[in-house]
Amino acid sequence: MWTRMLAALAALTMWAAAAQAAGDGPVLVFGGTTGVGLEAVKLLRADGRQVTVFVRPTSNLDGLQPLGVDYVVGDALNMEDVEAAFASGTFDAVISSLGGRRGEPRPDYIGNRNITDAAKATGVRRVIQVSANGVADAPTEPPPPDAFMPNVFYEKKRGEDYLIASGLDWTIIRPVGLRDG
Repeated sequence: MWTRMLAALAALTMWAAAAQAAGDGPVLVFGGTTGVGLEAVKLLRADGRQVTVFVRPTSNLDGLQPLGVDYVVGDALNMEDVEAAFASGTFDAVISSLGGRRGEPRPDYIGNRNITDAAKATGVRRVIQVSANGVADAPTEPPPPDAFMPNVFYEKKRGEDYLIASGLDWTIIRPVGLRDG
C-alpha cells in the first residue's frame, strides 16, 4: 500500500511540474509503461493532455492501451531512437522515469543524457526527471562493477548533473523506495 501511495505522490508531482511548464501542451514520457511513469501518464491523460510514450520493443503495453496515448518504440540508450521520439511531435515538456533491472544496461546516465540533448536540440525547454532519494550522496568515482546500488546512484547522479548543467528548465524528483507491486 505504501509503495502505491508513494508512486501516486511522485506521479502527482511530475504531473504538476509538467502542468506548470506545458500548460495544456503535449508531453513526451520515457519510462511510462509501469510504476510512477505509468501513474504520471494516467494523470496527464485524465487532465486531457496529449501524451506520447517512448517504449522498449519488449514493453508490456497493457497499462497504456486503454489510455489513448501515442507510442514510439526504441531504446533510450540509442540517440537515434530518442531523436525519433522527439521528431514524432511537438512537445512542451518531457518526463523521464527511466529505470532498469539488475543485469540490464542502466539508462540512468546515457538514456537521460540522450533525452537532455534531444530536448535541447528540438527546443523542448522543460525536462522532469525521476531519480532516487540518496543520489545526493552518490559516489563521485565509479564504484566496483558488482556494487549494484552504488552504481545505480552514481549513474543517476551523472544524469542529474548533466540535466542541471544543460541550461534547460528542469525538475528532479527523488522519491524513496519506488517499486512496482
